Amino acid sequence: MRGLFYFDSAKSESQQTTVRLLKNHAVIFVSHSKEERMDIVFSHETALQICAQLKTGVNGEALFRRSSKDFHTTYSACSTEAYEEKLLFLKKEYGIVLAQTTHEIVRNNTRTRFCDTRVSHQFKRLLPIGSLIDLGQNVYCVSPALAVCMLSRNKNSLHQIVLANLLMARYGHLLNGDLCEFDMPLVDKEELASLLCALEPYSPGLRTTQRNMRYFFPDAASPMEVKMAIRSSLPYQKGGFNQLPLALNKSYVIKNQINPEAQAKERRLDLLFGKMSKSNLSGLNLVAIEYNGSYHDDFYQQRKDNQRTNELNSVSIKEYFVNADIYRNQLAMQNMFLSIKKDLGDSNLYRIRRTLRQYSREQFILMNKLDSIYKLMNELIYKI
Repeated sequence: MRGLFYFDSAKSESQQTTVRLLKNHAVIFVSHSKEERMDIVFSHETALQICAQLKTGVNGEALFRRSSKDFHTTYSACSTEAYEEKLLFLKKEYGIVLAQTTHEIVRNNTRTRFCDTRVSHQFKRLLPIGSLIDLGQNVYCVSPALAVCMLSRNKNSLHQIVLANLLMARYGHLLNGDLCEFDMPLVDKEELASLLCALEPYSPGLRTTQRNMRYFFPDAASPMEVKMAIRSSLPYQKGGFNQLPLALNKSYVIKNQINPEAQAKERRLDLLFGKMSKSNLSGLNLVAIEYNGSYHDDFYQQRKDNQRTNELNSVSIKEYFVNADIYRNQLAMQNMFLSIKKDLGDSNLYRIRRTLRQYSREQFILMNKLDSIYKLMNELIYKI
């Protein structure tokens, strides 16, 4: 990750603070003296639970307080008594309540003392600088991006793909089940890519995450957009439609064709397919999918949707609509993606049609798996 660094010369060398600017946010790196000892490093789903509660609460700025300590030789397990003190600190300081079973990482040669509700994971590799969040009182958790890598060891690829897309979305889930909007996602795709480059070879989850990166799509605004993006992009053999989206919720400015002086309108496209280049800035050969929830059944909303479709047609963006019925209709989805591939210039439509029908069973299985896995990942992160 690129950024600017500032050093406070007024502090001692052991307590020097580094501030890093990342996408208009200050990421604070706190150095520690050699005498200090790390008591606990929460990881895996526990780290995600901590980060999610910070994000949906009033302590979101804590996510940018990163530690610069050399954790290759210093992190170790704490006693059960100290562990209980750390849980109490998290609750009092941040209002964080963790699941009954927690996860943490320890040094590979550390002798651990755990109760039944603590799961330890040996992490033998060097942790990149900035991959740990400093919560104070010698309590740390791995960053959401690093947690995505770690969880890939215990889950199959589809679990990690759903998890990563959920964490890269522009929304989160409150404890009551309602959605809340994020100004920034819990995981930034560029940050994750930088982390993968910084991790040592053979770090847990590194290869799996690198392989799955092409199926991670930032900026989803709803659970159905997450599922649609995954179904669209996965290969035929995995139950997908083998069509990678160009972007999710891409902002597109549409100028008035009759009166150029009229104010241009900004439209966001749920899923955008095609290639953006200098030759097609007008929208030529671009196709969009709009997922319509139940509120689109309203008469006045339908009028707005019709106006939006006409505006997109004026700049040669063809728009397809998906609702709950179409989403669960195998034949309707196959026909839609066949048409999309035709619109984007695929010529061998006979082969595509045959392939879509050939993997109908896999498509049905994937659709149902996404429902169950999304629910599992959502509860893993947001519901304690």
